[in-house]
Amino acid sequence: MTTAAVVLAAVVAVPSAALRPASAASVAEPILFGAAASTKSQILDHEQVLGRKMQGIRQFRKWDSTLFGATERWARDTGHTLFTSVKAERRDGTVVRWRDIANAAPGSRLHNDMLSQARQLKDFGAKVYFIFNHEPEVTRW
Repeated sequence: MTTAAVVLAAVVAVPSAALRPASAASVAEPILFGAAASTKSQILDHEQVLGRKMQGIRQFRKWDSTLFGATERWARDTGHTLFTSVKAERRDGTVVRWRDIANAAPGSRLHNDMLSQARQLKDFGAKVYFIFNHEPEVTRW
């Protein structure tokens, strides 16, 4: 039997359940409704307009920003789920190249930045969806 025939046989033998599309959201796996907001008043204003609580709050941070402050702690404590986007750019506008992040040596500034982000996420004490550079196709990076 040739390699191609073995691969074809393996593909045909895959159970049909593995080929079915994912199921719709359910009570156990709800879809979260939310918006971007950077202050408590923005969150409350959005909720007032919508007439309901926003479950998800999207926030945007730069590479060397503090991830969570008073607004985020309030959001956590009032049952909101945070979606935190971190852009590979420092607050001073300096671009942090993906190549440099991947090659960051232990003890380097970039490595310590990553450890700081991880520590902040862990210490936050609630589920956070961490989004790293949500537009990676930007060519200048």
